[in-house]
Amino acid sequence: MIRALRAAPRLAPTGVALAGALALPAVSPARAQATAAPPPAAAPPAADGPQLFDQRKFAEARAVFSAAVKANPRDAQALTYMGRLAFNDSSYDVAAGWFEKAAAIDTRNPQLLYWLGRAYGRDARKANVFRAPGLAKKARDHLIRALEIDPRHAEAREGLVIFYRDAPGFVGGSMEKAFATLEPLKEVAPIRYALNLGDLYAHEKKWAEAEAAYRAGLAAPGDKTALEARLAGLAGKK
Repeated sequence: MIRALRAAPRLAPTGVALAGALALPAVSPARAQATAAPPPAAAPPAADGPQLFDQRKFAEARAVFSAAVKANPRDAQALTYMGRLAFNDSSYDVAAGWFEKAAAIDTRNPQLLYWLGRAYGRDARKANVFRAPGLAKKARDHLIRALEIDPRHAEAREGLVIFYRDAPGFVGGSMEKAFATLEPLKEVAPIRYALNLGDLYAHEKKWAEAEAAYRAGLAAPGDKTALEARLAGLAGKK
């Protein structure tokens, strides 16, 4: 960081300085202390990039992270947040590019690999029939890699379940794989497990099994809002 340099004050010629001093009224030390201007209030600390992002001040966050990447192209955190900002803008191919740069530096970060897989998955949904299969496989492979590093990473496991549920068979989609991949989530995140289990059954139009899965999740601690919404949505389908 470049520090601003303050110019040294210029000294008035001796005669001018003396005349000015003689022209000033005499002030007692007590009066000088009483009339002195209060010290300036300390400026509030500037919010850093992640805080700005969390506050949804995306333009300000982008400026911070762009400057950070320019100063240090190997700043993995800044690269990751640039990817998150692009993802928020639905620029999934751009997001994947930023995440790839970050992952080349921070090679064993499961959260970063999760975001990379997610970006490729979203991009695959928008891509043409020639690009989509390759992007889908990249999405799957990065989610698998995230779970190899951290098997308890709930978001990556949920993402892989959704991939297996929604992807066509020729790129690895399989309901059997979806159910098998979901099972470890039961211990890690019971409510998310119940939501995803119910969603898998609902995907197969097995409404009774879906309802049972959602209701089983109501016994777990935590926010039940999503489960209750799913149960309400089943009312007209049974």
